[in-house]
Amino acid sequence: MNNQQKRKYMTNALLISSYPFMSEIEHRNDFLKSTPSTLYKYRCFDKYTFEMISENYTFLSPVNGLDDPFDCLNDFKINDFYNPKTKKITPKALDFILKQICPNGIQNLSFKEVKKLASQCIVENGIDYEKVPKVVTDNGVIRTEEAEPLFVALNTFNENFQGILDSTKMDGFAESAYNPGNKVGVCSLSELRDNKVMWSLYGKKYSGYCIEYDIPKTKQVIQNLCPVIYTKKNNNRFIEKILEYSMAAFMRSVTDGNMSGNIGAAMELFCTKDKDWSYQREWRLIGGAADHFNGFLIKNIYLGFKVNKNNESKMKTFAKKYGFGLFKMNAPNGDKKIKYTKLV
Repeated sequence: MNNQQKRKYMTNALLISSYPFMSEIEHRNDFLKSTPSTLYKYRCFDKYTFEMISENYTFLSPVNGLDDPFDCLNDFKINDFYNPKTKKITPKALDFILKQICPNGIQNLSFKEVKKLASQCIVENGIDYEKVPKVVTDNGVIRTEEAEPLFVALNTFNENFQGILDSTKMDGFAESAYNPGNKVGVCSLSELRDNKVMWSLYGKKYSGYCIEYDIPKTKQVIQNLCPVIYTKKNNNRFIEKILEYSMAAFMRSVTDGNMSGNIGAAMELFCTKDKDWSYQREWRLIGGAADHFNGFLIKNIYLGFKVNKNNESKMKTFAKKYGFGLFKMNAPNGDKKIKYTKLV
């Protein structure tokens, strides 16, 4: 998937199980086709290896332990979008919101003209409805009834955004998103089984192992599993993402799903990496730091060719006991392709 398709995927992940957006349920089949049926996890042997297999869980590591120290760090500049003294959105926020609602203008008005109309109708407490007909009439380019939905949307969003900012849930989410540290947990998975860089880095120079997971298409998995977007562009603007999420959710709600938007935007805060890491083809399972996730089934495990004999022997015992296939990587012999021999 390209980045645009990944953003659509994250939006649909929220849509298919959310009651207000059931009008978009037709996306479900295409969405499920895009959900991988198999993903891989590279690991070194440690004290948790065999416990994770016997108890069938994957561990969500705190994001402050991720391989990229720049990962999941977010920019929290709320004053660019909201003035807490006047309790009013800023011109920058107005511009951003209008681009979500009507990026090409409305009726015979350009985006610039729409912005001018909206600016003239905004007062300290939101939209001045008594002012709307006069402003529209004075400009003489659109009928009042054509402009009314735009101002209703702006006013409703302005009120909702204040509610979001005052919400204790929002406070908790904002704190976690801005400084995820040891609050947010991530399990990194890959679409690839035979990536030599990851075998070297995360498989401890071929002495570790790679787990092949069956990925069930359950609600639990769908709501927590996201593809990583690789880009050089900065996508960590927290308030902008919340604006985009909130505006798109509102738009979908009031239009019965007919007006599109990226309500998966907030998920990008935890699922965007520098393009330098694109070789990983990563998907992320997101939850609380140190959570144990039991939704995957181990299908096969692949051992590196430098695996310790004791670890290999114990893994054979576990493979027979828990019913998964076990393979060992063949030592390099001049062929650049990775090949395996089945052990169990």
